[in-house]
Amino acid sequence: ALPRASALSQTGRLRPSLDGDIAERYGIRWERMYVPIDGESWPVATAPRLLFSRCLPENMEDIEPPDEAVFRLLFAIANPSDLAAKNLAQIDVSSEVLSLVEALSAPSSDQRLVLTVMPGRTELSPEAKAAIAGANAELVTGPATLNRIGEFAHNSHGVHVIAHGNLINNARVKNQGVLTLES
Repeated sequence: ALPRASALSQTGRLRPSLDGDIAERYGIRWERMYVPIDGESWPVATAPRLLFSRCLPENMEDIEPPDEAVFRLLFAIANPSDLAAKNLAQIDVSSEVLSLVEALSAPSSDQRLVLTVMPGRTELSPEAKAAIAGANAELVTGPATLNRIGEFAHNSHGVHVIAHGNLINNARVKNQGVLTLES
């Protein structure tokens, strides 16, 4: 189905079904699998015109939770000062922080989340600072550079980044995604 959808320039769907010994297959990084699209190899997680998701059987037993009782999430926003020169819009950092903190503070949230917010070089509004404090989240000041994000990601289970990005596709580099981070 995937080659046929690709040949017709349509969106295809790839949903591997995990059966048999689930514990063994669950740890496979399926998102790193490559597929051919328009004669080039793409990671399934970023392939154009490809919707990817895993499918787990309904009757699958719960997998043992991690030893640590909380999930640590780093939320970093890169809003470089030279975006206008690149014809890119500034990111409304305070609005993004308020939106995420509100979503994570919903009544259905089970309070098993530790949030670290890295707003980069942008000064947060008083409302965003209050929301971070109210959510018992950690606020990290300073630029959202690759090294700083990596430093804090080391102690996190997940990283959520808001930044501008681009896809490089030229004679030297094929289909490489890049993020515009702060310096």
